[in-house]
Amino acid sequence: MAKLLYTLKLALMKQHIALLPQDTITTRQQVPKIRAFAIFITHIYAKWWLTCEKSVDAAWNDLTLYHHLQAYKAVDEGIAASAIKALERLRWYLTGEMLPLALFSSKVPNEDKHALASGILEHKPADLPMHISEQRFGK
Repeated sequence: MAKLLYTLKLALMKQHIALLPQDTITTRQQVPKIRAFAIFITHIYAKWWLTCEKSVDAAWNDLTLYHHLQAYKAVDEGIAASAIKALERLRWYLTGEMLPLALFSSKVPNEDKHALASGILEHKPADLPMHISEQRFGK
C-alpha cells in the first residue's frame, strides 16, 4: 500500500517536482508512467482494495475487479494486462472450501447465488474440488 500512496504523492506533487533540478526525484520517462499508474489507482485499484470488508465478499470483489480491468484496457492496455496477470496469481484461494462463502455475501445477486448453490448440489462430495492443505501449500 505504501507504493500506491507514494505514487499518488508524486503525481500530486508533479508541479513542485518539476521546479527541482532535472532527475532529482523522477526522470522525464517516469513522469508519464507515474501519472498513468496514479490514474489506475484512483479509478480501479482503490475501490477494490477498500470495499472488501468481509471474506464472503472476496470472490465477488475479485470478479468485479476483473471486469473493471477488462474495461480499463481501453484506457491503458499495459497496466490492465499487468494487473490481470497479478490478479490471476491470487486465484489460489478460490477453492471448493471458499466458493460457498459467496452464498452469504450481500453483494452477490440472488440469481448468481442460486446458480452457485445449484452447481454445488449437482456434485457429490467426492467430485468437489476440495484440496488437502499439503497439496495447496506444499507442507
